[in-house]
Amino acid sequence: MKKNPFTEEEQKRIAEAVKRAESKTSGEIVPYWVSSADGYEAAFFKSALSFAILPTAYFAIGSLQWSFDSLVTPLETALWIAGFSLVGLALAFLVPLWRRLLAGKEAIANQVAKRAAQAFVAEEIFDTRDRTGVLIFVADFERTVLVVGDSGVNAKAEPNEWNDIAERFAREYKSGARADAVVNAIERCGNILERAGVERRADDKNELDDALRTGD
Repeated sequence: MKKNPFTEEEQKRIAEAVKRAESKTSGEIVPYWVSSADGYEAAFFKSALSFAILPTAYFAIGSLQWSFDSLVTPLETALWIAGFSLVGLALAFLVPLWRRLLAGKEAIANQVAKRAAQAFVAEEIFDTRDRTGVLIFVADFERTVLVVGDSGVNAKAEPNEWNDIAERFAREYKSGARADAVVNAIERCGNILERAGVERRADDKNELDDALRTGD
């Protein structure tokens, strides 16, 4: 499990960004961070298998062409295959980009959506007076954000606007400016809610805490 990368000062900035965004709208914005939406165990298996194929193919072909029986014993062959498999496992563990490639875009998108839905329920984002809760779900390993609005928000805001937030976030987050990426996503979300007419009432209260939530 990866430790929350945000300092106390950065978490304070995020909470303040939520407060500013909510001052213009009745929307209740909840930023939520996880180190990864899933373990992607299949990616480790694929990596190990892909590396194990190399010595397997080499020795299989060699046994047909070069009389390998006198050069490599079955035990040595097994050790080579096991060694290459371990290299594949290590690569998947140490190189996130390689693991993301093996996991695949579809699997990643599905897992992020699944975890975001769980967070939406766990944090009771649905429990606002006008159903105006908005989850900004940040998945660190996937370097992605998913914005999930409640029914009162989705009735007014356009889905493609959330996609624009996600695309900008991905670019900013990859640069290493994690806190800036989250703060900017919150501000853009607030602007969208304001433009969509999710208006603030005179008696509006802060129904959901402004602090960054984390979960793993």
